[in-house]
Amino acid sequence: ENGNGVYGSLTLPSGLPLGLDSRVWIGGSYSPNSDVDVSPTFVGGGLVIQGALADRPLDLVLLGIGRGGLSNQLSDSAYEGMVELGYRMQINESLNVQPTLQWIFNPSGAGSPVPGILAAGVHISVAF
Repeated sequence: ENGNGVYGSLTLPSGLPLGLDSRVWIGGSYSPNSDVDVSPTFVGGGLVIQGALADRPLDLVLLGIGRGGLSNQLSDSAYEGMVELGYRMQINESLNVQPTLQWIFNPSGAGSPVPGILAAGVHISVAF
């Protein structure tokens, strides 16, 4: 089986007076293989602000929202969604730490006994 599809994203200046720079982004994907892919469609967007704190010019504030269509092999519902807030701290040129907070709504589609899930995490990135 394969994961063929169409994927794309676009990032543009926001024009908002936030931090040193701020960008809006939109992205999406489509796969014709809904019997193979768990989420054959996705659309999302958000805002990225660089240097929101004057003494932290390389840090990023991240806000995003996304909606993934679920495969009919997985659920009778059409989608699940997510809202995310994150902050990427640039510790040095090789290391960054990114705590995130997500709200996942309509988890696993309709009929879930759980109305939503609050998830927290930390992404640590090291470049050699």
